[in-house]
Amino acid sequence: VVASVEIPCRNESLLYVLIYELLMGPYQKIRGGGALKRLIMKKETVLRDVLKQCSTKNTKLIIPRYVRINSIKFTLKDAISDLKR
Repeated sequence: VVASVEIPCRNESLLYVLIYELLMGPYQKIRGGGALKRLIMKKETVLRDVLKQCSTKNTKLIIPRYVRINSIKFTLKDAISDLKR
């Protein structure tokens, strides 16, 4: 979805998280504010249209899933083994 819509940004990971929250999150909106939110909101209708086109064309959507690991409480190895269970 993001590949067909240009949104200039320095933090691509945050961009993915915010777009996911807007399009598929439980609230269907971006909570909070900031410059990146304003850029995304300018493209909201285009992003929703692209998502709708992808889902109606029987296209298999590949939605990346991200996990934040608190390295103070877990090691990466421990977190991965817990997620596999």
